[in-house]
Amino acid sequence: MSDYKNNLKEAAKNSMAAWVFLTIAFAMLVWNEVNYASKEEVTNSAASVAITVPNDKVNPENEGKLVNVSGMMETKGNMHDELFQLTIDGVEYKRTALMYQWTEVMKTGTARTTDDVQISSPDLNSAERKEGKYYSYEKDWSERFWDSSNFYVSGNLFKSYKNPSHMPIKSLELINQKTYIGDFKLTDALIKKIYPERINIIPTKDNIKIPAEFASMASFHENTLYISTGGGNIKEPKLGDLQITFDKIVPKNASILAKQVGKSFAPYKIDEENDIYLAQDGLLDKDSMIDDEHYVNNFILWFVRVVGFICATIGVLLADKFVGALFVNIPLLSTFAKKQYILSSIVLGLYVTMLMVALIWLIYNPLGALLLLMICLAPAVWFYKKREA
Repeated sequence: MSDYKNNLKEAAKNSMAAWVFLTIAFAMLVWNEVNYASKEEVTNSAASVAITVPNDKVNPENEGKLVNVSGMMETKGNMHDELFQLTIDGVEYKRTALMYQWTEVMKTGTARTTDDVQISSPDLNSAERKEGKYYSYEKDWSERFWDSSNFYVSGNLFKSYKNPSHMPIKSLELINQKTYIGDFKLTDALIKKIYPERINIIPTKDNIKIPAEFASMASFHENTLYISTGGGNIKEPKLGDLQITFDKIVPKNASILAKQVGKSFAPYKIDEENDIYLAQDGLLDKDSMIDDEHYVNNFILWFVRVVGFICATIGVLLADKFVGALFVNIPLLSTFAKKQYILSSIVLGLYVTMLMVALIWLIYNPLGALLLLMICLAPAVWFYKKREA
């Protein structure tokens, strides 16, 4: 009898978990169907007003309209890295600076080495105390500056976790403010939407000038400038050493779908919450760009539907476990439940998902909702008539 009570307790937990998963599935599907309907309405509205225009000359008559422009990106000026006196052609430039330093990462479990520090109970909430949390300290190359004064501990009996007080050279990103497609100037936001084609800039004494305070510490290693501010070298780095790389993004064919504003672009407002402001690789007309948006919308729609179906199936599976626990002491029913509940849960999970979608469609697609409800109800009607016969 005690085993039966334990089974019922476990079943009750499964029942609660089942409702959680079913609620998550329903909320996810509601958001998904509403989001899809909204996105498709925006995309269809854009398709009805968009026009493709040549890029060689801006036509003032298209001011404020949703225009599609494509062509090879070109730059009419250079970018400048003042610190290294480096002049860069291209669309974007990135100087990446990494410093060798102590890093602090919170992990779950039990501290295992002298560089792992178990967090004391007063600094944790009850859930974290139960899991077990500790900080792990490691030397690593990082673009982020780790301020060791904010570490949980400053060191141990064997070593100190003290980093340099600052990062002497930081990363830098530049976007060419004179990037065009024909007569149209591209905005920073549109440039960021285009998949980049990066090229490493190999640093040499001929193309960069190292700041005087670092000149005696600098050395070149393939595509990397190494500055031994901590006294180490590329094979045996020390705290404070720097590795710096340089790269740029070169022009490429691109297509834009946005509002024409002067000789540039801005987001085209469809309604108060949605706009069109697209940039893609390659030479695409407006229909191709609109088709790509439909593809993205449908991909998200079906991806979330599948996730919703999985959540619904888990919910039904847990509910089936609850029912199975009720009959655990009845041999025939118990055996049947164990063999059937996984398959039945998958079928019922699909059924529940379709039913949820149908109910949501009553708002946006009544005809489709009725059709889906008929599909959902057909097996039940067939089973009922067969039973009556």
